Amino acid sequence: MDDRPSIGDPVVLHDADGLAYSSRVEDVDDDMIAVARPADLRAALEYPEGMELEMVWTLSTGIHVLPVELAGTSVDNHIRLWHLAVTGDGWSEQRRDYVRVPVVGRIALEPADAEAELESGETVDPGRTLHGQLVDLSEVATQCAVPVATDDPRIAVGTPVRCAFGVNGQSFDIRGTVAIVRVGANARDTRVVVRFDGSRATADALRKQVFAIQLAMRRER
Repeated sequence: MDDRPSIGDPVVLHDADGLAYSSRVEDVDDDMIAVARPADLRAALEYPEGMELEMVWTLSTGIHVLPVELAGTSVDNHIRLWHLAVTGDGWSEQRRDYVRVPVVGRIALEPADAEAELESGETVDPGRTLHGQLVDLSEVATQCAVPVATDDPRIAVGTPVRCAFGVNGQSFDIRGTVAIVRVGANARDTRVVVRFDGSRATADALRKQVFAIQLAMRRER
């Protein structure tokens, strides 16, 4: 159901002053949601019980918001928890601001029809597959750098492709469409943005990776 996040979902908590705190869901019941204590709390601020917050999470249906208040804290298996009481009905917003994070790794862009060619017994030209480097990632798209000119037909805007890459040890093989092509650092460094056609499960998996990278970046600051 969309009126509550699921265990493991990344969430963002907004306070009355407009500050945002990243967390993840550890437990859910009808009236209470347990989340990991945010790692990005401000040292100069207090977070008392009764503090009103808005919990925000994203699904394929849009941004979902639920009013909550901090009802208590605890520690479970060395995880510090905030227990948030649901204080009202939630709502959803169709507009989504997808978070992009920088990533490092290799990516292969293959024509989307290559799989059908293999199944039919045809020989696929290995030169049709482009190997490049990841630049950034969101749950709906990736930007990568490939060593070809911007007018290479394999990356023409609107071209359907399959993207194979890995993030934090998890492998992804996603169909998508080339959405943007632009010049990179030089004539043989082209930046390509591919918008994914993946399922909700794939988007959820990508979102969790994006969230994990966000947390790691905050810890390094």
